[in-house]
Amino acid sequence: MAWLLAKSFGRVALPVVMTVALVIGTQALGAYLKESAAHWMYLPSWLATSAAWLGGAPGTNYQAVLTAALSVTGTLAGVYFATVSFVFSTTYKDATARVRALVTRLPGGRVYASVFFLAVLFTFATLAMSVTGREPNRLALCIVSALGGFVVLSFGRLRTQLYGLLEPVKLLSVVQRDVARWTAQAARLVDRDPTGSRTRLSRAQTLESLLALRDLCFLIRDRERAATNVPSQYAGIDPRTLSAARCVLVVWLQYTRRKQALLQLPGWCYRRSRHKDWLLASDYEVGVALATGTTLQAAVADDPLWVERYLSQILSEFLGGREAPQLANILDSRYDPVRDLLSHGMFAESRLWIETVVAPAKAATLAGARQEAAGAPNPEATDAVEDQPLTRGGSASDGHLYNLADFVALAYTQAVLGSYDYVQALSADFAQWTVAQARGKDERNLGPVAAEMVRNIRDALKFEESVEGHRVTSEANIKQLIARAVATETIDEATLLLAAFEDDFWPWARSLVAKDTPAAGAALSRLYEAVHKWNNLVLVLSELFEQCEAVHRDVDDRWPNLSLEGVRERLAALQDRLRAPIARVATSVDPEMSSDRPDVFGWAFYRAHQDLLDDVLVDQSPIRTDLEERLRGLVVATSRAGSRLRATVRREHGQVLGSFWSEPVLLLLQLSGVALVAGLARPRPDMLAVFESVWGGLLDRNPQAVLDMGLGAVAMDDALFGISPGKMKRANRHQQATSAFEEMGLAGANDGAEYDGLWPADDRLEPRTRAMLQHVSYGDFEDLFVAGWLVSQARRRGAVISEDRIGPRLRGLIRSLADRGGDETNGGAESPAPADGEDPPTGDL
Repeated sequence: MAWLLAKSFGRVALPVVMTVALVIGTQALGAYLKESAAHWMYLPSWLATSAAWLGGAPGTNYQAVLTAALSVTGTLAGVYFATVSFVFSTTYKDATARVRALVTRLPGGRVYASVFFLAVLFTFATLAMSVTGREPNRLALCIVSALGGFVVLSFGRLRTQLYGLLEPVKLLSVVQRDVARWTAQAARLVDRDPTGSRTRLSRAQTLESLLALRDLCFLIRDRERAATNVPSQYAGIDPRTLSAARCVLVVWLQYTRRKQALLQLPGWCYRRSRHKDWLLASDYEVGVALATGTTLQAAVADDPLWVERYLSQILSEFLGGREAPQLANILDSRYDPVRDLLSHGMFAESRLWIETVVAPAKAATLAGARQEAAGAPNPEATDAVEDQPLTRGGSASDGHLYNLADFVALAYTQAVLGSYDYVQALSADFAQWTVAQARGKDERNLGPVAAEMVRNIRDALKFEESVEGHRVTSEANIKQLIARAVATETIDEATLLLAAFEDDFWPWARSLVAKDTPAAGAALSRLYEAVHKWNNLVLVLSELFEQCEAVHRDVDDRWPNLSLEGVRERLAALQDRLRAPIARVATSVDPEMSSDRPDVFGWAFYRAHQDLLDDVLVDQSPIRTDLEERLRGLVVATSRAGSRLRATVRREHGQVLGSFWSEPVLLLLQLSGVALVAGLARPRPDMLAVFESVWGGLLDRNPQAVLDMGLGAVAMDDALFGISPGKMKRANRHQQATSAFEEMGLAGANDGAEYDGLWPADDRLEPRTRAMLQHVSYGDFEDLFVAGWLVSQARRRGAVISEDRIGPRLRGLIRSLADRGGDETNGGAESPAPADGEDPPTGDL
């Protein structure tokens, strides 16, 4: 309190002292100029005369001039207060005192008040010189004139600022600067404030700024203009509300960067009541509560989230109840702090951010998806296999909905990355940093449980030194205590995060998939990415737990179950549940490519292909129940991919163009070829039945078109010289399939010169299957499927083969497999050859 009184007295006394010193200096300088300026030989005569003139006494009644100056200054002061009163009465009439106090705290207002106060004091001091029997010189009158002119000019600028304050948004920068200033000042007080008075002052001022921000945001939200007679997808948001919401987000992000240092300050956190769990309370507390008919007494503890709670309350008022376009505008280009929070062990803070910012966005995406789905029916994956035209355009809110869904999904993905960073940092030099942390060095950022354990150990070591004179506790015990706290907190947080994925993230993504909107692709792609990154998190968790168990020496000390098998099984189950929705997105989402957002259709198409290939290569019995449905959806997606390529790839050489157009069909033929070889080699009649059912249905509709499609795609692939991008992709899938066959013991690498493919390792395989494995390298899986199954099945349904449409390699493969399997393929009438310049059929199923 004494320090505050001294500070207030200094603010008043300093201008007075400066004014007296300025008057004395002015008089002394004027006397010096009057006596010495005439003798300056190195100055021009006019300059010396002017300097001597400044030191002389005024020849007029200077008191009248100064009185007039004071009158003008007083008039300006009256106009200033009148302007402030006008602004208050029009804009801040219903505002709180905290908001109204911000108007006079602008930087321009402070400068104007300081100069105005100095000008008035200097003028009064000049007038009071006559009491002492002295008169001011002309230099003093010139300074009074300069100060008066500055006051007039400053008033014009200040008046403009005040009228600008008719919009309360102008005050947001003032509050933001106040919060940043007080938190930065508090962060510098670590180990520098033994009494805690400056810390309490910074805390109180920060709280006052947060309350002012809350009142100001309430004023802005209360005056928000709502759009009328405008569809929701075109309705924007009031720019004032947008500025206020983004200001709150910026304040939150600025505070997170300083929170680690602020939490080390004793007295920074306000205290908050925490209610106890009846099921976990002591028998004594439960007995007293039951006997007295009361509830359990709440415990009072420091609240490290007190700043975030105020900010979350303000944000909830801005974000709650808004539609997707409005939330997308607010959250667009906002930095997501989830990863930084979790990497520093701020688990509760990250959950509060997700609850405050991400949860309203989730609700808005579901509502927006329902509105989008109401306007267009959902196409079924199994309805037809004909061309589906590319639909251009779409709702105006598609982009907002996609961006908002991506924002939500990215928050969960960032949570996995942040946890990975946190665990990886703890795993590095575990034995060294635990001891250093206990001895007072902040080597790692710890979560609240581990940090509390470290503080207790530090206090215990200090007490031990004060009593014993030296440390008695061994480093092994210190490591074990910290390792138990770290392992307990880490496994609990990992379990909570995985539960959030299963209970919140996955149901939300599944609801979006049901609406068939582009936002579903954003949600699924981020979810699949997050599940993939979960595997890296599980690896570093296992490393950390191994290091924790290495220092576990007291076997009587019961530790939590650190097994990660349950986590791995839950992740595998979650990844399996994603396969069918991804295939559905590939058949329903708009295939048109837009550079404004990621290619959802392309991702779903290749992801569905890879998932089906993995299912084919895994020796799992029985097969997945949704395998046939996903394969039928992939047929539709293949047709849609071909349509998009024909619409986008045009100005190329004929053979290059055909290679691009036929690539989706070649991927489907390759997948079918892998399934054919794997089903015959194992054998797996259930998997073969699925592919025969799908392809048999296609052939039953139009066998000639399907056969021409397959032969044309293979021929176009053979005709292209060199390696195309599509061949590179299929080469990787080819290598994956051959490696899987080798691991299953179906075949081994062939080092001989007779064949370039795989050498059948099982002599019990049928000759036809052995021939397929031997021809894999130079025949490829797509050639094997066409030659070994598609040609014969198409001929049985009445299709004919044109010999000039078949290349020498494919013709030899057909004859070889026919000789091994007893199926003739050379008979039948020939279909007419294509005319000159006509492209072979490459495309649609």
